Amino acid sequence: MNLFKLIDTDATDFAKRAGFYQDEAIRNPVVISKNGRPKTVLVAYDEFIRLRERDRRSFTIDDIPDDIADAILSAEVPKGLTDTD
Repeated sequence: MNLFKLIDTDATDFAKRAGFYQDEAIRNPVVISKNGRPKTVLVAYDEFIRLRERDRRSFTIDDIPDDIADAILSAEVPKGLTDTD
């Protein structure tokens, strides 16, 4: 999917031609505008899943899971990436 090419439509046209835009969204994201402003983007299901898998989670020091805290505490900086090398 080429995320740099967007297809623009307004909500009225989208409602009339939803099937067409669903097919287009497989190739390129479809930006749906309402009152002249972008409101939603239609993307292929596979692209949605790919983006969801990239989500990151953050924790406070009080709620970080033990396995993540242990991984951080045991991590080592690779040689050549410190000022002391």
